[in-house]
Amino acid sequence: MQPLTPSWRETLAQRWPLWLACVLAAPLLVNRLAPAFLDADTVLLALMSTQKVTLFYWGQDRYANVLPLLLSPVWDVACNLAAHLWLDAAAWLLLLEAVSDLALQLTGQPPTRARRVRLFAMLVAVPLLVLRPFALYQFAVAGQPYALSFCLLLLAGALWRRRARVACALVLVAALGINPSLVLTVPALMAFQAWRGQARAWLGFAALVGLAFGLWTVLSRTYPLHSPSSYLELAPRGFVSALLVSVADIRNHAIFPRNFIGLSLLAALLWWRLPVPPVPRALAVAVVLAMTVGFVMWLFFLTNRWVQDNNAVFRYFMPLLMAPLLALAVALARVADGVPRLRSGLACVCLAVFLLFALRPPRPFADYHAFAAAAPTVQLVQEHHVRYLAGDYWTVWPAIFTLQRAGTPPFGAFSRGIALQAEIVAALAADRAAGRTPTVLCVHKPVPTCQEQLRKVTGLEWPRVEPLPQAEFALLRL
Repeated sequence: MQPLTPSWRETLAQRWPLWLACVLAAPLLVNRLAPAFLDADTVLLALMSTQKVTLFYWGQDRYANVLPLLLSPVWDVACNLAAHLWLDAAAWLLLLEAVSDLALQLTGQPPTRARRVRLFAMLVAVPLLVLRPFALYQFAVAGQPYALSFCLLLLAGALWRRRARVACALVLVAALGINPSLVLTVPALMAFQAWRGQARAWLGFAALVGLAFGLWTVLSRTYPLHSPSSYLELAPRGFVSALLVSVADIRNHAIFPRNFIGLSLLAALLWWRLPVPPVPRALAVAVVLAMTVGFVMWLFFLTNRWVQDNNAVFRYFMPLLMAPLLALAVALARVADGVPRLRSGLACVCLAVFLLFALRPPRPFADYHAFAAAAPTVQLVQEHHVRYLAGDYWTVWPAIFTLQRAGTPPFGAFSRGIALQAEIVAALAADRAAGRTPTVLCVHKPVPTCQEQLRKVTGLEWPRVEPLPQAEFALLRL
């Protein structure tokens, strides 16, 4: 059966309550997850947005800075970070809403508001029950590229169906800039459309995805690369070891295996004992293809040198982890379609799961673990009037964030701070011209490591070392 394509006005009338719910629920997820798990990777988004927006994430040749660019008018770094966290969490919830809408279209049934609410509630509740909080933070709040890019991809598909070609192309350029691996979804899309007999209608869409991917590949290859290895480099020999590491990491840090098994058995029991309507063929094919895409992405990423160098951590494999959870949520939601007396009960259970998970007293940034851990660094910077920091990535950027809030941001003269190389070199020259001795605080790293970092960014030697009473800190001078 062909999926329904309602008009924009009908779409807005049917979906705006859930869109509003996503926007309002996003701060609850942020407040629940970010205080414990916020790290330098996410903090850096706000620093890039308020200090210098580059084409790509600092020190990388991928992950286009679309959101930092859009939020760059928010000049206050705390408000900017809050906006990043809020929009990332909203993108996660909106992606789940978009998936629920697509699933309803593929059933061929009228997408009533009650059906929308039930399926969306199930799609929200299942990940909350199966994913560990740290994994939820990575996928929903941390600014990882998946949720936002997949939202944009689905939006581009909706624009294509409505023949808004220019808007579709612009959205695809943004989506592929954020996440080039979206190109791996094209074979599944075309296979699905070929099965439906509509492959010709989607050839142009596939071509636009390919053109956007080619554009960003050219930009990436010609971009000054400041990373240990290329993100496009493959290393098949490391596949087996990466596979073993990835499986262990997913089991130990991403999911609660018992919860997933328990929910799967519950779904199987309900389907066995209750008159559950069969899953429409189009929806079943789409679910199988989604799980196949997640699996193929996983295998492909495991051959990537960058992923291997970063211990094949689970955050690279969101499609692999989410596809089975979405399939499980759809299966549980079908139970309510066949058993009317369970409909309101399942929705209430899902709402209770979300509220029990997300409702917490509000937490200011000062209470976040990352900023509390950076407090000794901030104190030393203020005591010694330091303008440059080097050393531990995970400590330095939260410290710079705190100091920027106070109005005295130092330079991160190391690692990803190479994006500010021209500004750092100019500041050093100004200090020396004014008769000031440039001073660097080396944070939580051996002095030779900090000296090497500074050599790469400044091109200068920093031989004068003054150890500090505080362990793992030292002052370096020219």
